[in-house]
Amino acid sequence: MVLDIFMNLMLNIGLLALIAQGLTKSDRMKRIFFRYAGKTGRWRDKILLSLLFGGISILSTYTGISVQGAIVNTRVIGVMAGGILGGPVVGIGAALIAGAHRYLCDIGGLTAAACAVSTIVEGLLGAAFSGYVRKHKWRHGDLFIITTVAEILQMVLILLIARPYEAAWALVKVIGLPMIIFNSFGLVIFIHIFNSILIQQDKKSADSVRKVLGITDQCLPNLRKGLYNVDSLNKAAEVIVEYTGEDGVIFTDWNDILCTHALHPNLDLEKLDKVPRIIMEAMENDKVCLSEHAEDDPATQGILENHAMLTAPLRREKEVIGSFSLLIHKYKISVDSDRDFVAGLANIISTQLELSELQKQKELRQKAEFEALQSQINPHFLFNSLSTITALCRERPEDARELLVVLGDYFRNTLQTKSYMIDIQEELNHVRAYLRLEKARFEERLTVEIDVPEELHIEVPQFILQPLVENAVKHGAMKRERGSVHISVSAIERGVRVVVEDNGKGMPGEIMGALAEDKMPHEKVGLANVHKRLKSIYGAAGGLHIQSSA
Repeated sequence: MVLDIFMNLMLNIGLLALIAQGLTKSDRMKRIFFRYAGKTGRWRDKILLSLLFGGISILSTYTGISVQGAIVNTRVIGVMAGGILGGPVVGIGAALIAGAHRYLCDIGGLTAAACAVSTIVEGLLGAAFSGYVRKHKWRHGDLFIITTVAEILQMVLILLIARPYEAAWALVKVIGLPMIIFNSFGLVIFIHIFNSILIQQDKKSADSVRKVLGITDQCLPNLRKGLYNVDSLNKAAEVIVEYTGEDGVIFTDWNDILCTHALHPNLDLEKLDKVPRIIMEAMENDKVCLSEHAEDDPATQGILENHAMLTAPLRREKEVIGSFSLLIHKYKISVDSDRDFVAGLANIISTQLELSELQKQKELRQKAEFEALQSQINPHFLFNSLSTITALCRERPEDARELLVVLGDYFRNTLQTKSYMIDIQEELNHVRAYLRLEKARFEERLTVEIDVPEELHIEVPQFILQPLVENAVKHGAMKRERGSVHISVSAIERGVRVVVEDNGKGMPGEIMGALAEDKMPHEKVGLANVHKRLKSIYGAAGGLHIQSSA
């Protein structure tokens, strides 16, 4: 008899293991356990799991072996697994179903009432320890001990409820040890098989993170050029296909197919001449959409014959501007993890496209500031220069002619040059042209020293130094009887230091404060413009640093 009990329990555990293995292959079950089971589960899924584990327990009752008027079985595995895997609601639901069945299938039997009560208690016990088991990573020892306690409680309940007591005691002596040991091991095996879903999901999630990081690293230089740079978008698509190992990628906007890339020639994406309806639906609904069948859309019938398409919207400032689609072979798709992967990748692509747009706007703003500064040629400087040249025409015509050439070169450089960054030696040539005109005007009253190594070459923003020198001459040096300006440029660890000094009376404190707070008066826009441009290019610490004796 004992051998028959052992053999029956072993066969039942093997059957439950096969059932568990089959359930873990179901995408539906995977979705339930990862997204809906436990505290955040949907009620319809909790009901489904309650029926499932209750049904497993009922099956265990029927496959059990009759011993001395009782049924030796593995029913505890179904109800406890329901509570541990599905949470309290599932555990209680499965226990009530299995407990009610146990009582009704053997009304008046020796252990009918006792086993019905113990089944409910075991379900409650599994539900109570669900959080603990999850928190401690499904440790086998914990599962074994919990099931052992549950089976001992069942034996106690049989002794307390079943009558006559002598028959109950004789039964427990025969079935107690085998059921405690085998059911405890059986639950460990059953949970371990289900836990393999979690392990597979963890591995897939880690692999998805690795792919996203790799794609991000490789795609960023291409995506910086925006959604409508076809060459860059093609390179990004190639990277995505290479890293994911999937079969194809499609980028679109609302009107056109912008880019397609297929891993295999037999996946002909080139025939797509318009945005498919299924992609339009994903953009219109602003959510990730899965398409497995082309239905009546002829454009995608051949594509979706063997592939599923996951489409995610691409956004800019919460506005959908296009879509990203990944084509996955149907036998490889894992719906939830692949959906999350595509959604995450689309978010990263959207973020990079937004950054590329911001970079374009920044460049346009810098260009506008540069052009605005170019246009702010002081008319007094022009008039004064022309007056100086006019006065020299009679007395020193050669000098006048030379100054006209200098003046022409100066305005040609300041008004026609479109390069934003130039070599510092070229910028200094602009400054020398300006100073040549000023020295002709002020003659001996103005002294200028320029201390710059000829071998020093570094790119600096165009028209960044001349406004500083002009300010030093106009508002500093020439406020005295004899003025001097000293310009020095020296290399430092990460660039150059440019210093413009004058012997003027200093800059008023209110002007320095207004400059620091970006509140310069409209008529003093030159210094403010230079300050903003420097900070825009080199960061907050890269603006003007002013020391004044005022």
